[in-house]
Amino acid sequence: MDRITIITAGPVGLSIGLGLKRANLQNTEILGTSGYSGLLTKGSKMGAFDRTSRNLKGALEGAQLVILDAPAGETRELMEAIGPILENGCVITDTGTNKVEVLEWAKEYYSDDINFVAGRPLPKELMSEIEDASVDVFEGTNYCIIPSERAKPEAVKTVTGLVEILGAQPLFIDALEHDSYSSAAVLLPRILSSALVGSVSSASSWREIARVAGAEFRTVSHFAREDPEHSAASFRANAEPVRHWINQAITELINYRDQLDQEDGDLAKELERAREERIKWEVDAIVPERGPEIPTIGQSLGGMFFGRRLTGKIKKINEAADRYDKNDRK
Repeated sequence: MDRITIITAGPVGLSIGLGLKRANLQNTEILGTSGYSGLLTKGSKMGAFDRTSRNLKGALEGAQLVILDAPAGETRELMEAIGPILENGCVITDTGTNKVEVLEWAKEYYSDDINFVAGRPLPKELMSEIEDASVDVFEGTNYCIIPSERAKPEAVKTVTGLVEILGAQPLFIDALEHDSYSSAAVLLPRILSSALVGSVSSASSWREIARVAGAEFRTVSHFAREDPEHSAASFRANAEPVRHWINQAITELINYRDQLDQEDGDLAKELERAREERIKWEVDAIVPERGPEIPTIGQSLGGMFFGRRLTGKIKKINEAADRYDKNDRK
């Protein structure tokens, strides 16, 4: 029997487990492991796993695919710890926000026999609590895939197949680009949220302000509730792009401030531009440049999901088709 092991610390890993369980993969065990026993208990009740284990070494034994869902501050230590006990030929993927670093760590801690393919799900809902885990949170979303240099093509296909099983669209992207874009769209909102709370709460009138703070403050300040150590680790891991986007935000805020001092200023136009871009993003009307070709479902699903015998037949069919095409061109 094949085994997929999910090392999880939160709702993203649980949601992946729920999606795999829904797929009802034949002869495949979904095993969950975590340093948080309460999370495993809740995950089992949700139906995210076939089995759970607190023994990390035992959970990785025989695993063909390992999904690492860990906080930024714990990722490196965990990657180093599991390196010596991963099965030869194993495919491992992660879910974190820092791709340049994890690719470097994978090169440092994993042997040539381990296939690391960095991954980054982009769930359509905020996921802060265990209860936020959902079977359909990835459906219709993009899911970033960044293969390491040593990852075999079959490993990339396996991770692509995982993404498609979850109902997401594979998005192949460069690690440096990912970290810059992620700093803008994921980390900057978290910094601005904490900056809002910091600036307002440092005022002498904070107690009075707190009494009139309503839904707007609650919404924008949401990310200030997150674990500060984990957030700081994410910010530092992407220090250069985060610094860039903070500067961009400062420039924009200064522009808004200056417009307030001009009666005939263009503040309304600036706000309208932001409004239009937000609406276009919400309805998926921002069309990117054409990226790398994404494998079809037939190309991407690896032997672990359909069975090695069937995958071998598909491979022979594809090879025969390639030979036919070459002869036809002659």
